[in-house]
Amino acid sequence: MAKSFTDLLDSGNFNWPKGRGETFSQNPDAQSNIELTADPSKRLSLMVRGYKEAADSLVARLTSPWQQNTQVYPILYLYRHFLELSLKEIVHLFGKDVQVNPDWMSHSLVTQWQKVQKIVEEFGVQGDTNADRKVNSVIEQFNGVDQDSTAFRYATRPSGEPMKLKVESIDIVRLSRDMDELYNYFQGTVGYLGFLQ
Repeated sequence: MAKSFTDLLDSGNFNWPKGRGETFSQNPDAQSNIELTADPSKRLSLMVRGYKEAADSLVARLTSPWQQNTQVYPILYLYRHFLELSLKEIVHLFGKDVQVNPDWMSHSLVTQWQKVQKIVEEFGVQGDTNADRKVNSVIEQFNGVDQDSTAFRYATRPSGEPMKLKVESIDIVRLSRDMDELYNYFQGTVGYLGFLQ
């Protein structure tokens, strides 16, 4: 029988903090190390894809009600951040060509989307009205539910006031499908504007 809490932890191979730890260190086994990209433009592009893929992975592994209840918040946050970074990437890459400045401080998806629309218009692109309408709708819905990128990260505001969610339930399959469509739309936009540039 364990005589102390420490004995109890030691006896069960329990993963408990020990010593100082070098969390951000490199492993002698190079295959365990992941290089962080120094170039901000490349890193932004990797982040766009990474946040979406992380959310997709969580959606694909939802097998129990417990997982659904705990992982819906990271999924929604990851997808929302993917949308925000996708819009900011387009402004970052092409805004300077048409005097549309990035706004790195704003978390408003609607504001970022308006900047993207202005860029596309200034490049003279005739868009797909149906696709544009869908993208606009998804962005407005996400922005309406989480205007400042906090609703899916915190349960309370900094004041301690409860954060009220503006939705009660979500069709996670539809959400994931919509995010696939928007990912393709944004990547197509980057590719086409890059060609025109």
